[in-house]
Amino acid sequence: MSNGDHDPRRLAGSSKPDRILICAGLALLILYGLQVTGVLPEVTSAPGPAWNAGIALLLLTLGAVGIKKVKSLELTLGKYSFGFEAERYEPTPQQERDAIEASADNVTPDQEQKAEALVSEAKTRDEEKRSAADFLVLATDAWRAEKFDSAIDLALRGLRLEPSNARLRASLTDRLGSGYFGLGARSVAEKLHRRAVSEDPDFSMAHNNLGTAMVVQLRFDEAMDAYRTAIRLDPSNAIAHFNLGVSLREVGELDNAIESLRTTIRLKEDFAKAHSNLGETLRKLGRNEEAEASFARARELEEQQSSTEPGR
Repeated sequence: MSNGDHDPRRLAGSSKPDRILICAGLALLILYGLQVTGVLPEVTSAPGPAWNAGIALLLLTLGAVGIKKVKSLELTLGKYSFGFEAERYEPTPQQERDAIEASADNVTPDQEQKAEALVSEAKTRDEEKRSAADFLVLATDAWRAEKFDSAIDLALRGLRLEPSNARLRASLTDRLGSGYFGLGARSVAEKLHRRAVSEDPDFSMAHNNLGTAMVVQLRFDEAMDAYRTAIRLDPSNAIAHFNLGVSLREVGELDNAIESLRTTIRLKEDFAKAHSNLGETLRKLGRNEEAEASFARARELEEQQSSTEPGR
């Protein structure tokens, strides 16, 4: 899969007409055709110019505001009437915040339980009634299961609803980038993470993910700047501290790497990879006894986590 196969501007900004809008437009055109041919005599008495203007106004209105913002429509012509309902679930601001928190990369156990509940709830809704927050939690669930194609599709559906919440838009864009990163489209991922940062410059995890998209391209200085920005915005972001520590080790700043990795462990003591990377960094400095202690703690945590996995 080549990175040039995907244009993030097209992916995140594209939208195709809703099936409901297509059906409504076709229905109006069919009724108009029936009127013109005289098949519906009851309707032929309607003023021609007014009828034509009504069709034009309705289609222009739907095209301008988007069917997602139209909750219901009923049209009556003589004794004939038809209508449709396109009401979507509208989460409260708090529910949107819950969805954003539950979809973070570094969730706590409590947030994991909340995420499971939100995913379960979103799955019970018909697709046409799901909110952008629903699509975010579903996209994150697919991403965590390494179903990257599904994560991309779900994040795009959420973005097509054009959420007004900047953090929600940025979270969907960031998750879209994570999906492409998982598929190996690293330059596309970088562009999408940059877009997420531009949508919400205070979004710590988007800066962290931007750094990761650059570090795999061996652009360590730029990546570390992104990690430091993520940490400045959220000093409790353990993943950003970890990524900074690993990058510092790669460029030979071993003492600073140890400091960042120890900070990671203070924030998230059960982070096995932080212990093992700390051990590797200590060993590079010849501090073998400390290194072995870190390796031992990493093995202990890995065994604990392995034993609690489903099916074990």
